[in-house]
Amino acid sequence: MSLDNQFMSNRETSPTGFDQAFKWKGGFDQLNWLISRESVVYARYDWIRGDNFDDRGAGGVTYSHPSETDVVVGYQHLIKQNVKFIGEYRKHAFEDTSTTPVGRLTDNGFTLRVMIGL
Repeated sequence: MSLDNQFMSNRETSPTGFDQAFKWKGGFDQLNWLISRESVVYARYDWIRGDNFDDRGAGGVTYSHPSETDVVVGYQHLIKQNVKFIGEYRKHAFEDTSTTPVGRLTDNGFTLRVMIGL
């Protein structure tokens, strides 16, 4: 088993063109279980949290406090040295608590894909 973690932060100086900075932080935590040399099962939690953003005082129209999360469970199998099969289930949620009513977007889905390395 292995555990992967990442933390990120960023400051965008003027994302809407009104000279108002937007700061956010985020990252992921992923637990991997190596079943064999060719197969791995994993679970990952991704997240992003934005600070309050308000450019209305500078002439803009944006007031926001966004956050986003993903929960992913997946399986990868190495078919050949350069061919990998991947199956994932994803539960995604985006929320902006600065809007009334609170803006929410959720979606769930399965993905199957084959990756070929050249």
